[in-house]
Amino acid sequence: MSFKDLNTHSIMLKKRLERYMHKKVHEFVIKSHKHVFLMYFEKYVNKYTKYMRQNQLETPDLIPFIESNQNEIDILMNFIQINRQEIMNNFQKVNLSNITRCKRDANDELIFKFNKIFVAFKTIDQTWLYKKFTSDVSHFALVLHKGIYENEQTAKQKVVEHWIERLPIVIGLSFTTLLLKLSKFYFFNNLFWDGLDIFTHCYVFIVIIYMVYLRVPQCIFADAKQRARCQYIEFKTNLYSDLKRTSNASLF
Repeated sequence: MSFKDLNTHSIMLKKRLERYMHKKVHEFVIKSHKHVFLMYFEKYVNKYTKYMRQNQLETPDLIPFIESNQNEIDILMNFIQINRQEIMNNFQKVNLSNITRCKRDANDELIFKFNKIFVAFKTIDQTWLYKKFTSDVSHFALVLHKGIYENEQTAKQKVVEHWIERLPIVIGLSFTTLLLKLSKFYFFNNLFWDGLDIFTHCYVFIVIIYMVYLRVPQCIFADAKQRARCQYIEFKTNLYSDLKRTSNASLF
């Protein structure tokens, strides 16, 4: 085989590895996005319902709001209780359909799809609180969706850091150690102990490579979760402030 052929094969191998890495990264991003989006979207809906219940210890500032809007709250709570699972499924469906497409929707298109989910539901009375809930939830879903998906750049950085920069070094050092053990076994031929030593090093070699491989999906998931958590805390705080302002206004 000539040097030119060898160079061509190495280039082809490099391109195949890059395609494989990009494919795996995209799979990791979608998997983490799917899990984290549903987890924090459900937490936000649960927080919404929690703020609608009287709690003297945790949310004393909201008691006037709850007392003065009990009828609207009952309508909203009944709606959420009946349609909770369908709301979760439909929002997740829109979320997944957008992240798996090559050309993703702009913010206006995506918020329209999230808002459209509530059109299919029949409500007794679309009160101001119901409209606020649908608007807040749709806006949170949009920001959550966009925020989590930004970790695709982080995912590419982690691939370079762990798979391209660290993994070859780990494989090289582990393989060199294994060759030294095999050489010792060949020359000194201590069958039992050298065989056991080689088996142990092979096992450690496989575990180390697997742990380095796992670092990429772990980092992608951790980054997606951190982004979602920041968005959740911000929206949860804003929701409490909005309801508190409404509660204070109802006192006058």
